[in-house]
Amino acid sequence: MARRKRSTWLVVAMGLVVIVGLGTFGLSTLIRSPADRLASTRPPEPTLLTAPVTSGSLRSPEVFAGRIRWPRLRAVVPILDPSRASVVTDRPAPVGRTLGAGAVLTEISDRPVFVLPGQVPMLRDLRDGDQGDDVARLQVALRAAGYGSTDTSGEFGTSSIAALTRLYADHGYELPRVGGDERAGYAARSELVFVPVLPATVVKLPYRLGDTVDGAVATLGIGQPIVTATVDAASVPEKGSTVDVAVKGRAQPWTGVVTKVGKRRVPEGGSAVVDVKVRLEESVPGSYVGSAVRISDRRRPPSGLLVPIAAVNSTTDGSLFVRTVKAGRESVVAIKVLETAVGAARVAPAIPGALAEGDDVVLGVAR
Repeated sequence: MARRKRSTWLVVAMGLVVIVGLGTFGLSTLIRSPADRLASTRPPEPTLLTAPVTSGSLRSPEVFAGRIRWPRLRAVVPILDPSRASVVTDRPAPVGRTLGAGAVLTEISDRPVFVLPGQVPMLRDLRDGDQGDDVARLQVALRAAGYGSTDTSGEFGTSSIAALTRLYADHGYELPRVGGDERAGYAARSELVFVPVLPATVVKLPYRLGDTVDGAVATLGIGQPIVTATVDAASVPEKGSTVDVAVKGRAQPWTGVVTKVGKRRVPEGGSAVVDVKVRLEESVPGSYVGSAVRISDRRRPPSGLLVPIAAVNSTTDGSLFVRTVKAGRESVVAIKVLETAVGAARVAPAIPGALAEGDDVVLGVAR
């Protein structure tokens, strides 16, 4: 019996020891020294916010909208014979057709109207024995069409008549004759028109078959098609720069050169713009004239070291610098800002090599 009581007291004593131990541990976690309380309220150590220096461009190549146009348009007005009706009887050259020297543009009252290269129109009919500058101009034009003569320059003789006869015959016509005399062929001013530059492309035919002609029988596009564009004054391509000209439906762009940069102007209700003209370096079919195009500047935008704008600091005298961090040590690097974009700057170090791609620049401090 006495042994059972001793065991009971032993269990109770051990329980009291455990309770006291747990209480002591609990009190130790609740009771904190002044140094502990001060440490728990101290702010964390500041952390540097950094970003790597990268390289590249801040801008994409400039792209402009433009349109293909003829550099010049020429209305063709033949000098018709007022004594007879002038009715369109055939249109052998439809819109879009390119005409070379000696081509038939149209047919009026069953007679052809040829195009020949030249600046000055024929002001008279030319007959055997006629002389003058107009004869010389016709001889040059016929030679350009492949119908040369051996007559003296400026003298309309049998060789010139023979050359003109071949031109007519190659297109299925007979040379007009004076009074029906087969030996008295002549050059009719109503059937020969001069165009400053050939080849030229038919742009407009105002008359249909059966219409009576009274004025221009056609409008021709003269010269190689060009591209015109109106661009924002802040992004004007340089004169002489090479561009790509792309049109919908054509896989490869044409190569162009900026030949004219106009003066800055401000349209009503708009921002400043500049008119630009582009010469196409390749042959462009007249069928593309009027098409909208995309003009891409081939110049690569300048590239270099890029840093966030937030990393750029200035001194009291306006000098600019960034702070770099290497192996935990900060350094100040003087820089020059070359250009900026949204959130970034292209920079160059004042001392070459002082800043490089991959360096870390300080943006600020996180607390």
